[in-house]
Amino acid sequence: MLPASGNEYHAKASEEVIISAGSVASPQLLGTSGIGNPAVLEAAKISVRVANINVGEHVQDHMMTATISEFEPSIPTQDDPRTNPNLAAAADEQYVASQSGPRTGLPGLFYYLSLSYFIPADELTPANALRFRRLFGTQRLGSVEYIFDLGNWSPFYMAELVKKYATLLQILQYVDFVHDNIWYLPLRKAPSIMRGLLESEGVGDPSEKFSSA
Repeated sequence: MLPASGNEYHAKASEEVIISAGSVASPQLLGTSGIGNPAVLEAAKISVRVANINVGEHVQDHMMTATISEFEPSIPTQDDPRTNPNLAAAADEQYVASQSGPRTGLPGLFYYLSLSYFIPADELTPANALRFRRLFGTQRLGSVEYIFDLGNWSPFYMAELVKKYATLLQILQYVDFVHDNIWYLPLRKAPSIMRGLLESEGVGDPSEKFSSA
């Protein structure tokens, strides 16, 4: 059942249905369906349908910050079609006619800087030998991703229509410092639509099947 515009629509599949509930709720959906680590499922009194010890594991942090700054107002940015209906209509017509123009791409500058530039090697103790090899070995795993683009990427920063903006994103990639599982996060913290979906399948209150870590 899919709610939309005040109506309910029922969709049927002839072969399979793939449901994605995000990195947090997806493992819980799989778990309550009996797909996951048998030891975890049996402890929660859930029948094992598919044994997979990787479900809910290997969670890594992925933090991001956005810096918004004012930019030269005469330079076109991706915000222009968003704030000007005439420019939006012209961009749509150009795309339909020639598959070109503002709708065809996302301009920007991308750069990855290894975490080894930020973390001195002597700060990692011998107990973190694996982490040391990941950060300072030949692969240089772990980085800070920088993305610079013209326009306001932040949904929280209220832009003024008379101004232009530029965005710098800093994203932590492949972080081994926060590594855990999310099996035991109570499902009551998941979106209410997920609770409704699971309850409609006869699961009851899914949060009772998992204890808080």
